[in-house]
Amino acid sequence: MSQLPSNEKGTVLAISLIILLLISLIGITGVQVTSLEEKMAGNTKDLNLAFQAAEFGLREGESFVRAQTGSTVFAGSGGLLGEVNDEPDFSNPENWTDDNSNQVDSDFGPDGVSEQPRYIIKLIGQTDLNNNQEGNLGNIGSDTSSGGELVNFRITAKGTGSNSGSVVLQSYYVWQF
Repeated sequence: MSQLPSNEKGTVLAISLIILLLISLIGITGVQVTSLEEKMAGNTKDLNLAFQAAEFGLREGESFVRAQTGSTVFAGSGGLLGEVNDEPDFSNPENWTDDNSNQVDSDFGPDGVSEQPRYIIKLIGQTDLNNNQEGNLGNIGSDTSSGGELVNFRITAKGTGSNSGSVVLQSYYVWQF
């Protein structure tokens, strides 16, 4: 049996433990970064889904306007606001209830959302095509022989993703009745 030299003090062991600690810290940091990136990707996907749902709500609002025979339905209730109605606070959840907005039919709405998109339509002005051609934006309703009114709307839609994230979009829409 051989004896250990008396001048060894365990330096290799201390250095090995420090290196092991550094490698462990690098591994833990890598796991945390990967987890954070995964959460960011999930949130981006959810935001994109909410954006697409809000766009779907805008298109449904436009379809609703096209289905009407006149602007009298925009009397201030059920998310159909007239010219005299104040603009609601779109960040207030109470303005996105059944009493204050319209919900897209779930049979036709986007898949994967936690709730179907909702929209609010505000009539913001009318132009008589026979008397004022300046309101004829982009040659809309260029056939003025039939008369009628060129009606301007602001459609606001709220879409929700698969979680609770939501997006609110607005568009202006012009229709001739």
